[in-house]
Amino acid sequence: SSMAIAEDGTVYGFGYNYYGELAHTAGLTSYFSTPRKSLIKNEEGEVVPLTNIRQAIINWHSTYFITNDGDLLATGYNAQGHMAQGNTTNLSLPLPALQSDGTTPMKNVVAATTTEGQYSGFAILEDGTVWSVGYNGSGKLALGNTVGRNLFHQIRPIYLETDHNQAFVKEGETLKLNANIN
Repeated sequence: SSMAIAEDGTVYGFGYNYYGELAHTAGLTSYFSTPRKSLIKNEEGEVVPLTNIRQAIINWHSTYFITNDGDLLATGYNAQGHMAQGNTTNLSLPLPALQSDGTTPMKNVVAATTTEGQYSGFAILEDGTVWSVGYNGSGKLALGNTVGRNLFHQIRPIYLETDHNQAFVKEGETLKLNANIN
C-alpha cells in the first residue's frame, strides 16, 4: 500500500486495501491501481475525504495519520489492538487513537510508527512522553511485562542496573534514547 498527501493535506491511497489500510470503504479486499481519496467520517457521521493530514505512517495492513493539529488517527488491521480502540476490530475508516483510559485521544503527536509484521505502535508527544500499543511479545512495548495492549500506554523512564540512566531526550521534534553516564 502507498499514500500520497497533497499540499492541502488531502490523502490519496493506492495499492492493497484488504483491511482498510487505505482508509477507503469501497473495495475492501481489493487493490487500487490508481490513487483514490482516503476517507473519514465527519462529526455529522458523513463519509468525506480525509484532509488536514501532515503525515501518513503505513505498515503492512495498517496506517497511522498525524493531523496538522497533532492528533493521531488509525485505520486498518487490528488483531493485536494496535489501532488503539480498546478492542481488536479492524477499521476501514480512521478513528482517533486512544490513551489507556479508553476515552482520551492521542493529541500533540510529533512522531509515530508501526512495526512491520508484529503490529505494535509507538508515538512521541510534544511533552516528550513516549507511548506504545499492540503486540508485546518479549516486552517490546517497554511497559515492564509481555501483556499486549489495545490502548496507548505511556512508557516510563528506563533505569539500568548499572545506575546509568536511560531517558528519552527531546531534540527539536525528535526523541532519542540517551545514556547519561555519571
